[in-house]
Amino acid sequence: TVVLQDPVLDATGHVDMFSKIVGESTVLVGRSDPDETDHARLEANAAALAAATNGAGVPWTVVRIRQPDVLWDGLVNPVVRTYTNGLIVNDRVIVPVYGIPDDAEALATYAALFPGKTLVPLN
Repeated sequence: TVVLQDPVLDATGHVDMFSKIVGESTVLVGRSDPDETDHARLEANAAALAAATNGAGVPWTVVRIRQPDVLWDGLVNPVVRTYTNGLIVNDRVIVPVYGIPDDAEALATYAALFPGKTLVPLN
């Protein structure tokens, strides 16, 4: 069992807000710029997973994906956006997008992880 640190600004407590298992031994983990609030936690989570193994004893391959910058609603409430909270259904992968330049990199990361599957960007 690997216990990951919740991001400070995400109030959901859901692991899919910053990581996602995408294969038997591959996990997608968010990354942010060093000046972002949750940078250190995301780095610690990636390191913890890189040092761990899956249930079969195979080391995890950690793939990093950019976390879009947090938006602030009136400078009080953070709006945390993430690309890890996608959905894999049969031959399709639904990927959250936000109409920002980071979307292209996120879609490219998913395309590399899921060759042959159709990506469905969802705003």
